[in-house]
Amino acid sequence: MKYYGCSREDAAVDAATAGYLTGKPGVALTVSAPGFLNGLTALAQATKNCFPLIMISGSSDRHIIDLDRGDYEGLDQYNVAKPFCKAAYRVDRAQDMGLAIARAVRTALSGRPGGVYLDLPAATVTDTVAQKSDANIYKVVDAAPKQLPSDEAIDRAVELLKNAKHPVILLGKGAAYARSENEVRELVDKTKIPFLSYQCQWLRV
Repeated sequence: MKYYGCSREDAAVDAATAGYLTGKPGVALTVSAPGFLNGLTALAQATKNCFPLIMISGSSDRHIIDLDRGDYEGLDQYNVAKPFCKAAYRVDRAQDMGLAIARAVRTALSGRPGGVYLDLPAATVTDTVAQKSDANIYKVVDAAPKQLPSDEAIDRAVELLKNAKHPVILLGKGAAYARSENEVRELVDKTKIPFLSYQCQWLRV
């Protein structure tokens, strides 16, 4: 894993949206409270734009936050993040980190891609695991299975194209995630229908 340091958290999370180009979720790390809030805006934008992304932040001790006792940077980040991302998970034990990462990767990529937040309370950050902890590492298999349309849906689309007076093909992120360059190119070549690829400019048609 290659690490890049950024001067601001929002820039770091924005940079991690490069996962849209690689097909793998980018990962951004932030400090707690103000650092988390700086990154949250970029996390929300990633979710809105269907960019697979994982933001990981340290947070305050749970017993202080849950009883609203007040503490330095004592923000309930887990609940703050929920409305702005596809999913949020709190990791209370270091031994669960492998499971949390695997779940975050699958969630970020599957279905409609988006941002995932992992909350690491102070006790987790300072926790330790046994040196031989391979059992805690999970391999994510087929995180984003292909979703194929029904034959009926394809037939309806063909009929719409046949009967359209001025058809145009709008290529969205789904075409990009499906890596369907060859199929889209064949469709355009055969039908001569004009196309617009604004939402997936890196799809080479």
